[in-house]
Amino acid sequence: MKKYFVDRIEEDILVCEDERRNQKRFSLAALNFVPRPGDALLFAGDGKLVPDEEATRKRKRIVEELQKKLFKD
Repeated sequence: MKKYFVDRIEEDILVCEDERRNQKRFSLAALNFVPRPGDALLFAGDGKLVPDEEATRKRKRIVEELQKKLFKD
């Protein structure tokens, strides 16, 4: 399955990046969940996007650790 990361939401369009930083746009109307910037998504075999909650948590932990290193006193 192809993995995407939510970059931003523009009105009714979801702008994502894949692991090579290529952008792809998806219709928000076609989703049955509410995505947020930074979320990891999988492009399932049936052509639908599904949330990848474990990958999202992992990415958030990595970002938090980087912020701590960057802003530590």
